[in-house]
This record gives sequence, C-alpha cells and structure tokens, in this order.
Amino acid sequence: MSFFLGKPEVGKKIQMRAIGGYHRNIPPSPIKNIKLLGSDVKVDWKLTSESFYLTMPDVEMNKFATVFKFELE
Repeated sequence: MSFFLGKPEVGKKIQMRAIGGYHRNIPPSPIKNIKLLGSDVKVDWKLTSESFYLTMPDVEMNKFATVFKFELE
C-alpha cells in the first residue's frame, strides 16, 4: 500500500525508487494490479529496472490523503 498526503495533481507521474528495480524494498512477488481506494478507475503504472512510476488518475480524490492498494500475484 502506498499513500500520499494531500490531493495530488491529476496526470502527475510519481516516481518511487524504493520499490523499483533492484532496490531492497521490491515487493515479494510481481505486481498484478494497483487500485485507488474508493474508486474503480484504472491506474496507470510502470515498473522498470530502475524505478516504479505511478500516474495520478483523473478522478476526484480525497483532500487529506490518497491511498493506492498494490495487489501482488
């Protein structure tokens, strides 16, 4: 699970190096899907050998925190 404080800008691409590529915090199994909690909107994401990228979807988000659920295989 990953969360962001405040309301992120729609379309903004967020880089999370700590869970991407060869870093020590990679998930224990491949990422199957990512969901924005409270929404059915599709979340665009990409995992590369260097980093993990998540694009903020065009949907109304909570002004206090935005939470993404990572589903693993």
